[in-house]
Amino acid sequence: MKDLIIITYIKKITLYDNIIKLKPYLFSHLVVMSLYLCEFSIFIFTIYETVIEQLDLNNGIIPDYVLGFNTYLLLNQLIGFILLGFFEIILFFIFFIYKFLFKKIFLCKNKFLTNNFIYHIFWTFGVYITIIIFIFTVLYLISISREGFVWLLNR
Repeated sequence: MKDLIIITYIKKITLYDNIIKLKPYLFSHLVVMSLYLCEFSIFIFTIYETVIEQLDLNNGIIPDYVLGFNTYLLLNQLIGFILLGFFEIILFFIFFIYKFLFKKIFLCKNKFLTNNFIYHIFWTFGVYITIIIFIFTVLYLISISREGFVWLLNR
């Protein structure tokens, strides 16, 4: 009984019921697929960076490290996630405008995407991560625009 109460609180905190309402829409599946595509491309890029780093170490070139992390690798991953956030914002506006201009609702009719339990776990995790990336990208854009306005006013 206590476990059920904890699970219901976790579902309320994470807005799980509201997130699940997005599953029939094609937009949510495109968002999650783009997240995993970005993750896969960053993974491939990480392997490439690691191989190049090993070649540089063999040639006597030492890459830049800060606190034990390769700075170029971390910056490239952050840039990849920021670009994913920009893509999600643009995709959201395209679907939002298209939905209200043409009164079209994009529903997903594929049973694999709507009724598969394993895909449901990947989809739910992808939606939460994408929402986090989306929020941080919007905050980043707000901070950039604020600094831009301050720079313009001080000029």
